[in-house]
Amino acid sequence: MSNVCLCVAAGSSTNHHSLIVASTAAKQSAPIFEQPLRNTTVQRGEEILLSTQVSGQLRPALEWNKDGLKILPAQPRINQYADSQGNATLTVSRGEVGDSGEYSCQAENSLGRDFTHCRVSVITAKSRDGKESLKEGPALTITRPLADLTLHEGHRGTLECECRASVKPQVEWYHDNRLVAVSRTLRTYFDGRLAMLKIFEADSREHNGKYECRFVVGDEVATSQATIAVEGMFNHFLIKHRH
Repeated sequence: MSNVCLCVAAGSSTNHHSLIVASTAAKQSAPIFEQPLRNTTVQRGEEILLSTQVSGQLRPALEWNKDGLKILPAQPRINQYADSQGNATLTVSRGEVGDSGEYSCQAENSLGRDFTHCRVSVITAKSRDGKESLKEGPALTITRPLADLTLHEGHRGTLECECRASVKPQVEWYHDNRLVAVSRTLRTYFDGRLAMLKIFEADSREHNGKYECRFVVGDEVATSQATIAVEGMFNHFLIKHRH
């Protein structure tokens, strides 16, 4: 990113000169998805449209994936678009049953990366009418539980918990049995499948402890727990000098 510099020379009768240099630059930041992807269901033959919005300076590079595999830009029926405002779309024309799956978009620049996920279902007209198929199996299941996390003071970290549900559940996060409040250094996301709790500046005084992710659908509740340990600067100093 270019800097804007201003040089001013000031003189006096004694011929002394001074040079003042002022530099301004746009604030740089890691990417954050302001508008996550949403689960989508279409009939066979209809267009699949996935849209999201990401912020970040420097402008991040985007990568789309399906079931963990990169989607190449020049594939038939697929079009990827992104503008300078951070809006990004992926369209698949004439959707087929084989287009169903887990889609994700990753944004990355030199300061960090972020990602968003969704589920795409392409069904026939007959299966759309057959609501009984949606009720097979448990209505709410955790498919990927939380995992313990260790962070250094001031660093970033993410807790992730994945679920499967017949309808989109409500998500609640708890820290040491208290409901988590979103703040400047802590944010939560949920795209209908993957719940994330992101810490942007780890602080041992604020973020140490036990975390619980709770999914709720009607009377059903599914939970997962994990511990975040933040190594403070003093602990880091001791560990470093022990070696």
